[in-house]
Amino acid sequence: MRHGVLFFVAMSGVLATGAHAVEYLVDEPGRWKPWRFNGDRFAREVYGASGADLKAFERELLALDGMIRHASPVTEPKGFNAETWGGLAEYLAIAPRQPKGTELPLGGALGFGAFSILEYRRNGKNVREESGETQLMHFRVNNIQPHLLGGRQRPHDWKGVDTDAFLQPAEGGTVAGFPHHGDYLVIKKRPDPLWVPVTVEEALRLVIAAVEKQVSYLRETRAPAAAVTKLKEKVAGIELHVASLRPEDRIAPSCWTGKGEAWGQRFQIGEGPDCRPLVRPNWAFFDRHLSRSAPQVLLVTGIGRCLVQRTPSQSPGGCNVNLKLLHALDREALLNWLH
Repeated sequence: MRHGVLFFVAMSGVLATGAHAVEYLVDEPGRWKPWRFNGDRFAREVYGASGADLKAFERELLALDGMIRHASPVTEPKGFNAETWGGLAEYLAIAPRQPKGTELPLGGALGFGAFSILEYRRNGKNVREESGETQLMHFRVNNIQPHLLGGRQRPHDWKGVDTDAFLQPAEGGTVAGFPHHGDYLVIKKRPDPLWVPVTVEEALRLVIAAVEKQVSYLRETRAPAAAVTKLKEKVAGIELHVASLRPEDRIAPSCWTGKGEAWGQRFQIGEGPDCRPLVRPNWAFFDRHLSRSAPQVLLVTGIGRCLVQRTPSQSPGGCNVNLKLLHALDREALLNWLH
């Protein structure tokens, strides 16, 4: 993978044969590991980023890093070691109308990890572990790609189709005063939405595209003609439904129930208790008059598991630190950093 900002360290023997109970050294002074930045070559090419662009973007990440390091739960780590790293993120333009990377501000992330300090016995010896497995948290800058906003949730009627549309994530209240959606928080200064509706006609055209891909596959594999005919009749049925819609209904926001045989039941207008809105990233959110390195929106990902853990973890690092850090961040400084 070329994700530059992702960092995983495997557990080193804690679960190995012969290991005994883990003892977390909660009072042990920890340390901050040096900052690391990855100017991924592939990502640079996608964004068309110059060396000056890259340096300017790293400066923005370092400003964010400074806010994190000055938050009280992590300023002087105790019972864990802390680490941050950053870089550009991959950008994939998978939909026809999706902007190219060169038309967007630089997108990337700052990763944060709090690695518990612990000891355990293995083969009659004490083993100290300082960089084991932990729950990471990522501060994603200018990155509103559909797999982050929607978590890859899409109607199965669109199976196999390349699109940036997805099912709108449910609202989960707030965490540390910021809107919470599934596995991430949204931090932004401007009121502009991060996603916009997909029209009813667009939603149905994606179904047609999915069925036509199935038709092509059946023809390539020389499937029985009856199977191809059945799918072509399905396409014709959707086309008839689209043609029957009033012009204002075709361009109305859509939602998906996933229920019923009639297309008017599965894809409806607006939203309802059993009908999830269909949306796509609001690529117009970004102000193109700003520097490409200017941070305009921040998604904090990797918090979902921490919010749903049933019993408090005994580990002094990981989720315990992540949640405390979010609540301790200087909200005003963070919003002032954003444009």
